[in-house]
Amino acid sequence: MSLTRFQDVEQIEKDLEKLSASIEELKIKYEQYFIGLNKEEPAKLRDKVQSMARNYYGLSIQNAGLKFRYQQAIAKYNTYSTLWDRTLKRIEEGTYERDLFKARIRSSAYQQGAQSHRSEESSDDGPSKQELNQLYQEYQEAAGKKLDFVSFRQNIAPKIMAIKERTQDKDVQIRIVREGAKIRVKAYKKKS
Repeated sequence: MSLTRFQDVEQIEKDLEKLSASIEELKIKYEQYFIGLNKEEPAKLRDKVQSMARNYYGLSIQNAGLKFRYQQAIAKYNTYSTLWDRTLKRIEEGTYERDLFKARIRSSAYQQGAQSHRSEESSDDGPSKQELNQLYQEYQEAAGKKLDFVSFRQNIAPKIMAIKERTQDKDVQIRIVREGAKIRVKAYKKKS
């Protein structure tokens, strides 16, 4: 858009209001995309807002108030744009916290569903929930650090199953012990 010597202040003001409203709409669309409400990134709207932002780029706006509002809108868009690009990069890398949080919720819900279908008495299918919780506590004490329960269960449950298959003895107690720098899963005879 070329401006003449006498700028149309009303048109510039309308364009700036439209730009500000579009930036806010784009912000809302990206937030919805990042939390999973929208499945598609709002790229078309972002391109539209970007072209609107470039409309007055390089032109000298004579009205100081309108010039300030334009610069403020551009700064706001650039800040959001940097945030969106950074978040998109984290999603691609798999390190985005909301995605990790949702994945943990899904996996824990899956585990709870699977454990509710499996009876606690059938230790042949694997360790019971109580046994896993006790071993988890022992691991955290031995390791001196926290490990999320899902990872612990995925790593330890097969080892417990292997020990139970080897011993074929119902009077075996599984313990987590620290031997030097290593943490091991050990089987002991239960004390009567």
